[in-house]
Amino acid sequence: MDRLLKFMPQGLRQPAEALLTGSGEGARSGRGALAAFIIRIASAFLAFVSQVLLARWMGAFEFGVFSYGWVWVIVLGSLVSAGLATSVIRFLPEYRERGEWHRFCGFLRAGRSIAAGLGLVAALIALAIVNGWSWLLDPVYVLPLSLALLSLPAYGLTDFQDGVGRAQGWIDLALIPPYILRPIFLFAFIGIFYWWRGRPMRRPLLSPSSVPAG
Repeated sequence: MDRLLKFMPQGLRQPAEALLTGSGEGARSGRGALAAFIIRIASAFLAFVSQVLLARWMGAFEFGVFSYGWVWVIVLGSLVSAGLATSVIRFLPEYRERGEWHRFCGFLRAGRSIAAGLGLVAALIALAIVNGWSWLLDPVYVLPLSLALLSLPAYGLTDFQDGVGRAQGWIDLALIPPYILRPIFLFAFIGIFYWWRGRPMRRPLLSPSSVPAG
């Protein structure tokens, strides 16, 4: 740390030292903001690299199907937490400061149950619509979208836990799972499947001509 500070300009050295080594509330908030900034930069880099490689591995058509399913997961997943992922940032610190631990624990239990439960309900309704009224979609989208929708309960729970981490000041625990680990696991599993199936992909897994019309 001292070596890093030594290479900084004199005008920045003292504020940086206060930010990195201070113990006050302002220093802790500053370190949290710095950690969030670094994590989001790393997330943007991972997203860029993974999207380029996934598009090359899958091909234009299959990557379009993947993107379509993932966008629906993001749209519906942001709704299934019913705003609790945001309100938890407001209420948990207040309950902690007042020592109202029964409300603190109750909010955590209720929030997790509601987020996961609504995610399950949303997934079942969406699956019923996708498979019961499959004529609404091109047949090639039905199976990938159905598989993607199964992740809604986990997505809603992760969104709520993100808010819990922010409320507790645990920026690394709040941001690393959704912004770093999730894209890494997604990228890794698709990469493993790609290499297991054999490269290069001479024939796409899905294509408009490979799915019967109807």
